[in-house]
Order: sequence, then structure tokens, then C-alpha cells
Amino acid sequence: MQRRRIVFVIFDGFQALDLAGPHEAFQYAGTLAGGDCQVLAPAAGPVRSSSGLPVPLVTTHWTQDEQLARQHPGVRVDCDLVLTASKDTAP
Repeated sequence: MQRRRIVFVIFDGFQALDLAGPHEAFQYAGTLAGGDCQVLAPAAGPVRSSSGLPVPLVTTHWTQDEQLARQHPGVRVDCDLVLTASKDTAP
């Protein structure tokens, strides 16, 4: 089966809920049906929602950072590992 790609195009001043809700639904559906979601903007760099929420446009899992940098040499890839605590891992 051919993988499907869902692309969300955002711009400065977009409504965060217009991205977050549909992205969650299509991302979940993609895991079931073999699809991928992407978020794109007209230009490289961060985009801010109408409430000021910044959306970085270059993100990846830390194990894929070098591959991302090779595939997109014109984009600065921050390869620092960021860890967060969840309710399952917090002391």
C-alpha cells in the first residue's frame, strides 16, 4: 500500500487549535493506515501562532539528528538531546 502524506501549511498568526487538533487525528490515523504528517511554512524558521506559541519547523527524534542534517544541509539542526519528565518517570 502506498504511504500517504498529510501536509499542514502554517503561517505567522495561525490558530494553534487549527493545527493541533487535525494533526493529532491524522497522525493517529496514519499510524493505523500507513501515513505521515508534515508541518510546513512558506519560509524556513520558527512560526508563531496568534497567541505567540512558537512552532519550530525542524524537529526530529534525537537518534535521527545526523540523518536530518545530511538530508537538509541548508538547515541548522540542533543536535542537543532534550529530556523531559512525565508522570511515569518523575521522582
